[in-house]
Amino acid sequence: MSLEERFSPANQTELYRTQYRSRRQKASESLPELGSDIRRLANLSYPTAPNDVRETLAKEQFIDGLMSVDMRLRIKQARPADLNDAIRHAVELKLLIRSKLRKIMGRVIQGL
Repeated sequence: MSLEERFSPANQTELYRTQYRSRRQKASESLPELGSDIRRLANLSYPTAPNDVRETLAKEQFIDGLMSVDMRLRIKQARPADLNDAIRHAVELKLLIRSKLRKIMGRVIQGL
């Protein structure tokens, strides 16, 4: 394979699609960072697709890429309209979980 063939737009698109499909949340990565990178990869992977199709694909990949299975299920149940909505639901859910954990830990410490 020549250099021109290896780096042609068609081959780059396939590379981006592989990265897109395998994209998962990293341990230290914020939810907005994950969403932003997935949107970038969706745009590179499907450059000719209509924007609403790319948004739907990005939303689904964002949900599937979340570390927490429980969070994935809860976000799917919320039926977010687009990627931004899915990110917003995920951030709210994470804050809610943290708040509940703080309350539980406070009760445990007070009980000692």
